[in-house]
Amino acid sequence: MNTKEKSRKSFDKQAYAYDTSDYSKYPRECYPFVMEALKGIKFKNILDLGCGTGAILEQINNTYTFAELYGSDLSEKMIEQAKQRLDSKAVLSTGDAENLPYEENSFDLVCCVESFHHYPNPRKALSEIRRILKQDGTFLLCDTWSKRPVRQIMNFFIRFSDDGDVHIYSKREIINLLAEADFKSISWRKITNHAYLCSSQKL
Repeated sequence: MNTKEKSRKSFDKQAYAYDTSDYSKYPRECYPFVMEALKGIKFKNILDLGCGTGAILEQINNTYTFAELYGSDLSEKMIEQAKQRLDSKAVLSTGDAENLPYEENSFDLVCCVESFHHYPNPRKALSEIRRILKQDGTFLLCDTWSKRPVRQIMNFFIRFSDDGDVHIYSKREIINLLAEADFKSISWRKITNHAYLCSSQKL
């Protein structure tokens, strides 16, 4: 079973109880920081990549009632839960971050919260994200982090995981990946003991 299938199967299994389970503990810790970051970004529409059950989209909808909301996730069961939560407030679809079903220059803002470490081809995913962003659009990335040597130990063992984890990135690795993908104005900061928040733009 490849990594994507492991992720899909794992999140399908987690979907019904995800919001109150230990699986969503770290994402829930990140949401306030993402919401705070949005205050400094101008946007009319937003794609939440790896949207899960739609929890952060619901918070965005409650605060930015003018925004057009989109969500994509590899797990069909997660999308089912998101549709129950958001109803017609967002356009939701099952999708692969490496092959996004959106036209070029579609979004002012793409956010990705605690999903990026599941992507087996991060360069392809970043290329797709940049493609669908409008000029001057923002990519807001929030993901799992840990310091050395814990990160190296985690990266050794996650290859044996059934949850579809691929790689926990260092600050340098993420900044280099974004720069290689031609993102500009890259900023990175640690926000919790387990996560970072990184902002970049398509300029």
